[in-house]
Amino acid sequence: MASYSVTSAINTLLENNVLRWVALVLLTCPYWTSGIAKLTAFSDAMAETAGLGLPAPMLITALIILVQLLGSLSLIIGRFGWLGAGALGVFSFLATLIAHNFWNAPPEDTIRQFITFTEHMGLIGGLMVAAILARMREIL
Repeated sequence: MASYSVTSAINTLLENNVLRWVALVLLTCPYWTSGIAKLTAFSDAMAETAGLGLPAPMLITALIILVQLLGSLSLIIGRFGWLGAGALGVFSFLATLIAHNFWNAPPEDTIRQFITFTEHMGLIGGLMVAAILARMREIL
């Protein structure tokens, strides 16, 4: 009987909309905080973009901010969340390949870049799950 009440309590918790909202805010936290930081220090963000060798730093930086903020918002509010998660996932994949390419890092930085790379891959996996669940919510 005790296991039923634990299972019931866990099910109730997992169905709680507040928990869902908190989970989505936490999942998107790296993106919306980065987007806000880039927006408030746009020239520094452009310099970072240019430093990665990307063309048209003003345009690319503006697009990054839009993806980070709108993708996060869409997931958090539950409107086209699958699209927001997908956009953040694609952005993360491309940004990780460009900024954390451990295979080209100097030997003293290889491990740090590898760890950062794999952390970002885990975040992409979480966004993939969020996209799947957001799409399922729209269908059901």
